[in-house]
Amino acid sequence: MRKEFFLKSKNFANVILKTAEEKDCENLRQWKNAHRSLFFFQDIISSDQQQKWFQEYLERQNDYMFMVVYKFIPIGCMGFRLINGEADIYNVILGRPAMGGKGLMSHALRLMCSYIHSEWTPQIALKVLKTNPAVKWYKMNHFEESASQPGFLQLRLNIKNFKFCEWEKTNGNLSNTPKIGRPS
Repeated sequence: MRKEFFLKSKNFANVILKTAEEKDCENLRQWKNAHRSLFFFQDIISSDQQQKWFQEYLERQNDYMFMVVYKFIPIGCMGFRLINGEADIYNVILGRPAMGGKGLMSHALRLMCSYIHSEWTPQIALKVLKTNPAVKWYKMNHFEESASQPGFLQLRLNIKNFKFCEWEKTNGNLSNTPKIGRPS
């Protein structure tokens, strides 16, 4: 069974990445379905399919799905998996559109990439559909086009221009952690 943990940074204390738990499945499913036209897999995901994905995810080594939490409210998600020594970022979704334009997802991406670079690999990349408006956002966050394929782009983090942040990893979940847990 995968251990739960969360990441935080002093640079942006109100944004936390916590590993996805079973209770997050419905948010993940709804967010992915709402934005399915922007991803490679575009079918509607049922609750059963989401549960199956989650159980398989728990068994996969080196695959991490995080909930982006702002002031104790999940606002989105993002993940990465290690493939051949490279981190492949996937399923970056702003689940609560009202939280867009505040830099919160950029902070979360910076936190995740800093963690990946420190703990796993400096090779950080992603694949994104050419029609996805997030291409511009990734480029604003220091990803550069490394290859163009029919229908999608491969982007790679430019670590020379990227500003890494200090981060802290804490085992457990937010609700069981007095330091960061839910306010009383």
